[in-house]
Amino acid sequence: MKSNLLCMLPARLGGWVAPLLLLWLWPAGPAAGQGPADTLANPALSPVTFHQLVLRYHPVARTADLQADLARAEVVRARGAFDPVLSHSAGQKRFGGTDYYYYSRPEIKWPTWLGAELSAGFEYLSGQQTDPQQTLGQTHFLGIAVPLGRNLGMDKRRAALQTARVLQQASAAEKTEALNNLLLEAMNQYWDWVRLHQQCALLTEAVRVSQRRLEYVRQTWSAGERAAIDTSDALAQALSLQVQETEARTQARNALLLLETFAWQPSGLPLELPGSLVPDLSLPDGDGSAWTPPSLDSLLPAGLASHPVLQLADFKIRALEIDKRLKFQELLPSMTVRYNLLGKGYDLWKTVSRPMPEYAYRYGISVSIPLLFSEGRGAYRSASLKLAQANLERQQKQAGLAAKIRSRHIALVALGDQLRLHGEALRQYEALQRAEEIRLRTGEGSLLLVNLRESRTLEARQKWVDLQVKYRQAGTYLLWASGRLVSGPDPWSD
Repeated sequence: MKSNLLCMLPARLGGWVAPLLLLWLWPAGPAAGQGPADTLANPALSPVTFHQLVLRYHPVARTADLQADLARAEVVRARGAFDPVLSHSAGQKRFGGTDYYYYSRPEIKWPTWLGAELSAGFEYLSGQQTDPQQTLGQTHFLGIAVPLGRNLGMDKRRAALQTARVLQQASAAEKTEALNNLLLEAMNQYWDWVRLHQQCALLTEAVRVSQRRLEYVRQTWSAGERAAIDTSDALAQALSLQVQETEARTQARNALLLLETFAWQPSGLPLELPGSLVPDLSLPDGDGSAWTPPSLDSLLPAGLASHPVLQLADFKIRALEIDKRLKFQELLPSMTVRYNLLGKGYDLWKTVSRPMPEYAYRYGISVSIPLLFSEGRGAYRSASLKLAQANLERQQKQAGLAAKIRSRHIALVALGDQLRLHGEALRQYEALQRAEEIRLRTGEGSLLLVNLRESRTLEARQKWVDLQVKYRQAGTYLLWASGRLVSGPDPWSD
């Protein structure tokens, strides 16, 4: 379809317009399940395909995935503080023919999310020199320990788990930020390669036209219609363009080598791009809508609401809020109540099912109150200041991002206006060159003026390519500033 469209162009314009139109080819992207080998089977690389290639296989993207796995592992580790713990202690003493004691105590403890700790276990005690407060024989117990002051609303275990969950969510924003920065560098390199490739295509066509003109001038000189100096003029123009073409081709090849640094295989090895690779782009709308960027009123709120930098700032604030709640516990007195339900033998259910008045129990309470709370006041004050500092930093980042988005949007709008104006100027340059070529063929024009018009037109076409690439790069920068470059390289996609 693309090649047919280019073949339908007039012969007079096809050679020049084709490389310009190629700059706007924009396919839908690779099909699901395609790998790098399938992607590059077609010797044309679209921005969407390259975007997906970097997003899937670049080491930075894989490192970001590993960071997310690491955050999930930290959540699992923090959740381990609430795992039930089974323990057993035993001891025996015999001296001088006397059995002092023998004891065995298997026990299970289960910390709960509410701060209380449940426990259950069995005891066996025998001997001639035991503590009179201890019960001889087989016993069992069911217990609970509840903090009523410090650690009731928050403790270190709950704070660690909540913080780990926040950091797990933050890892997704960190991944988005890392990929956003990576894709900015990668897409800018892609557009630099497109620019140099298209400049080379323009010069190749210019060399072809200059060779045809040289043959024409030589034929007219042989027929005695032109002076010999005209052949030297035409030859110098052709050689000058060949030098420019050689330099442009070298720059395009170097740009392709730099582009390879962003192309990787699923195996983790670098992907070598074929030297025959060309940009694969799509045509813009003919009504000029391609130069219309998205509205700033819709772009700015959406960009600030989902920007990974601000999301990371929000997660940092949430983690500091958890730390502040934990530090507040140090301003409270430490009070713990313990209650154990006791019974003879190893039948726990028999003990639980007895009437309450028949319960055998053991309870206790421990209280500790710092007289000045100096450590608690200092820790809570420090946590409050860190939270206030994080909120101010978040506001500063939001203001900076808003200014950056506005600045990139202004640049994009300005480049759109320049494209419209330069497009009209290019049409005028082409019209002047065609008119001068007609005068040359009718014997009224000058080869010097033709070469001059051709140089001006070539410069205008090169400027046209530069502006198109700058416009696409400005769109890339706008997406990057909005934190949305991961979603795709098209600055007009929602």
